[in-house]
Amino acid sequence: MVDSADRPRLRALEAFPVEQDGERLIGLRDPSGFTEQVALLPIPALDIVSLFDGEHSVAEIHRVVSATSEGGAAVAMIRQYLKTL
Repeated sequence: MVDSADRPRLRALEAFPVEQDGERLIGLRDPSGFTEQVALLPIPALDIVSLFDGEHSVAEIHRVVSATSEGGAAVAMIRQYLKTL
């Protein structure tokens, strides 16, 4: 069950292209220096994390991404990105 009040919000992050083991990814880093870690995500994940704006609930993100992506997105995948970021 998804809590519709759960509205994830990311602080401003810098996105940049990365190639690792022949795979094209997106790197996300915190330009304010809060952390030195870089999160690497598959390029299609940008569609999901761009909705982590504090305005969309996890359920709304799931509906938007499912309607616009091939095969849809699972709530579990959205929650995994939330844990990663």
